[in-house]
Amino acid sequence: MFLFFDVILSAALGVLKGDSYFGQISFALLAMWGRDRHGKEDFMLGGTRSRRLGNHSTKRTSKSLHRAVSLAVEPLEQRICMSAVLDLSTTAGSSGSINGAIFTGSTSHNTSGSGVIDSFVRLDAVGVEQGFNTDARPYTVPNDADTTATFNHSLQLSQLPMVVRGGTTYFEFVLDLNQKSNLPYLSLDELRMYVSPSNTLNSYDPATLKLGGLAPVFDMDGGADPTDSTYVKFNYGFNTGSGSYDAFVDVPTANFGTDPTQFVYLYSKFGVQNLNDQILGGTTDSKSGGSANDGFEEWARGKTGPVQASGATATAIDEVSPVMATNVLSVPSGAVVHDSSTVTPTATLGTPTGTVTYNFYSTATPIYGTTVPVWTDTVTLNANGTVPVSQDSAPLTQAHYSFIAVYSGDLIYVGTISPVEPLTVTTTVIPPSNPTIVTTAGGAVQLGSGTALNDSATLALGNNPTGTITFNLYAPSDTAYSTPLYTDVVTVSSGNGVYTTAAGNNPGGYVPNGLGTLVGQYEWLAVYSGDTHNNGISSNKGDEPENVTAATPAIVTVASTTQGTTVGSAILSDEATLSGTLNGSGTIDFTLTLPDSSVIDEGSATVTGDGNYFAPTTPTATEVGTYTWHATYSGDTNNLGAIDNGVNESTAIGQTTPAIITVASTTHGTTVGSAILGDKATLSGAFNGSGTIDFTLTLPAASVVDEGSATVTGNGDYF
Repeated sequence: MFLFFDVILSAALGVLKGDSYFGQISFALLAMWGRDRHGKEDFMLGGTRSRRLGNHSTKRTSKSLHRAVSLAVEPLEQRICMSAVLDLSTTAGSSGSINGAIFTGSTSHNTSGSGVIDSFVRLDAVGVEQGFNTDARPYTVPNDADTTATFNHSLQLSQLPMVVRGGTTYFEFVLDLNQKSNLPYLSLDELRMYVSPSNTLNSYDPATLKLGGLAPVFDMDGGADPTDSTYVKFNYGFNTGSGSYDAFVDVPTANFGTDPTQFVYLYSKFGVQNLNDQILGGTTDSKSGGSANDGFEEWARGKTGPVQASGATATAIDEVSPVMATNVLSVPSGAVVHDSSTVTPTATLGTPTGTVTYNFYSTATPIYGTTVPVWTDTVTLNANGTVPVSQDSAPLTQAHYSFIAVYSGDLIYVGTISPVEPLTVTTTVIPPSNPTIVTTAGGAVQLGSGTALNDSATLALGNNPTGTITFNLYAPSDTAYSTPLYTDVVTVSSGNGVYTTAAGNNPGGYVPNGLGTLVGQYEWLAVYSGDTHNNGISSNKGDEPENVTAATPAIVTVASTTQGTTVGSAILSDEATLSGTLNGSGTIDFTLTLPDSSVIDEGSATVTGDGNYFAPTTPTATEVGTYTWHATYSGDTNNLGAIDNGVNESTAIGQTTPAIITVASTTHGTTVGSAILGDKATLSGAFNGSGTIDFTLTLPAASVVDEGSATVTGNGDYF
């Protein structure tokens, strides 16, 4: 690679150029980086080989520089130039600096053409050719330029692309050569540039180096060079054919002044050196030999920007507040803005690196490098080549402003300067936007489920809206939408979008609870507050119904007895457990089905919410068999009715086990023939006993005599 720097010299043998950057006498030398056989970095300095040792170097003997002596500064046109030869003919794409200008050779992939470049001076002569661009006709000698306006015309500074190298801005000039392929070498022996308000300068004077009486603002030779010992050597073979550029010359913009309307003139001279003599065996055939030998040489400019590999810089101003907006051209007074940029490589040579410097101006027509910015902000490109935005401005007052973004360039791409991006700050009141709000209520909610009623609202068509959305929920009976049951205020934090009752100052929605009628159709209203740039808006009444349905309780009963399970003594009872109501009211009605299938109403229990309830009566079992209880919950406005499931509802009642005791007796003594036999049976333990008691008498001879039956009418004595 190549490094360009100025070595400060004072030499009694000649006069050097006055450097506009350092304000002292300096001479531009070419330094070429390389590596020695040990892999250490070396560089060539004016014929001297030096080795880098940190911030110092060891230097071998140089024949180019002997000693430094003081030197008086003389006018540029009176100076004699110390010779410098820049050889760009050995390696494609090599570059170097002479007198502050950077010369870069092309590579084989470089192409241009009329769609990319604008040729403004074309020279065509055999051997040595020279000339300059102008709108003047006819030309004065010497000028070998094409006479057509297409290829020789005036050029304003504002038409020249600028590039950035090492923080310095340069105007880019493109050079296209035409040589024979077997005789490819050509020298650029003189290069001078002039500026003038006139587009018709003429009369170049080789003795004074003036054009139209004006001294050059740039001179490659740095003064008079009668022998043309300072020159650049080019190799046409690197990029053959017309319309394929062969070199770039970047000249510091500081040389040209600050008026972009000035016309720039480029004078050049080619072919003084017979660089192809060795190829020809030492002959000096003027037509086919060492100098200009085939077609024209032309200077051009890029039509839409730099032609060499660069990072094209584009910008867009974004409003940060009071609203957020991108790519704005005007904002209201008090707005805060920042700049954004992109760096787009003009060749596929990798991701650009480096920095972008944002320059903010208090004028719509700044001149980069001349107009002092209000502030600058330098950011480093991200690893993927994207560029961070600039810092925010202060709130702006009514005026005209602008941004210019400057890409620094890197080892692959030259830097570029974006076009001026103007910004107008007005006092015009921008009419507020009319956003829309579309709401979606949640699904039906069943009482007692614990599920909340919720709402969502989609805000659209707002101008970066801020403010709040207030969600209000109204009861079924509040048809006038007068008193909301629930309110949630949600901050509009993301502009247009969806907002829900899951956020806000009272998030979570509304769970219906309490006394009174809760079932029915509830209504939501969502109200957007609006802000400076957006009108408020509310959803329509009736657009957001959300239904609440009754709870579905359950009832479970358990039948039981006291005093046993025997008919006549068993006392029957029932307990019902009610669950799943929401503040349930109403009654639980108890019925008892007897063994004979008759049903007896056993009364009702008043419900006061979930809990255990008992049948009001506790009957005594009067039948043998199965008794079955049933409990029915009546329900109320908020709770559906419920019937027991029939499990654990039955009680089996068994028969009694009575006892009978007999007492035999006689009357009229105990003598056979006179004694009268009798028997008494005492029945006990029977429930509503009936039937008969059968009496038998067993005689002494073991025969049994039926003595008849007594009808039973309950417990008692029977004979």
